[in-house]
Amino acid sequence: MYNGAMSDKIQKIQVAIGIAVGLVTLVVGVTNAKNLLFSKKGPGAVSIQVRADGKPAPAAVQITKVQGGLVANAQTGNDGSYEKKPLEPGNYGLKVEKAGYQPETLLFAVEPGQTAELTVALKPAAGSIRSALEETSASWIKQLGKPKPDPAQDSEPTNPP
Repeated sequence: MYNGAMSDKIQKIQVAIGIAVGLVTLVVGVTNAKNLLFSKKGPGAVSIQVRADGKPAPAAVQITKVQGGLVANAQTGNDGSYEKKPLEPGNYGLKVEKAGYQPETLLFAVEPGQTAELTVALKPAAGSIRSALEETSASWIKQLGKPKPDPAQDSEPTNPP
């Protein structure tokens, strides 16, 4: 009787352990399935806003994947915006060009399920009419801020002591 009663208890413990392991496996499986279904995995995107002189400006944009080649060669809208999706997660390069402005290049990363938001502020190209006007006006502003020389201080005394 001793061996039979002990054997029944061991069997019940084994069944209980099996049920517990089964429940844990089920919970882990459901959690993993939920994460796969509802997590922000998968492709991402990039949203670009180009500005020149503090205002939205249309421009040419080129997106390349680092170690992957050309992804997009496009024009922004008149509002300076451009969006590219889907994009594989990873590192990308962006080049923005507009006539009369210095080209801008930068690197950005796309995360799974996320949109990289970029604002690019273009600067006038050196030697452009706009750049020359800005330099001239800056020079005039500096001159306006200087005190005018006093003619009385510039004259030499007629009778030295």
